Amino acid sequence: MSDDKTNVLHVWMKRDYASIVKAKGVYLYDDQGNEYIDASGGPILVSLGHGVEEMGEALKKQAQEVAFAYRFDFTT
Repeated sequence: MSDDKTNVLHVWMKRDYASIVKAKGVYLYDDQGNEYIDASGGPILVSLGHGVEEMGEALKKQAQEVAFAYRFDFTT
């Protein structure tokens, strides 16, 4: 992380983070033009790839009904 001030609260405050600006398929791209394979495995959607139109339509439909419900207490 640079000396520039930010309002983002990262998990590790003293670590530098790449700033992701674009995603396509299984790849992420940062503001420096570097390409990363998105292998985080946490978010379910990521394993299907970024930019998949069918997923976007399904997410749009769901967000129009319920945008978020905390996973420890609810399901949608």
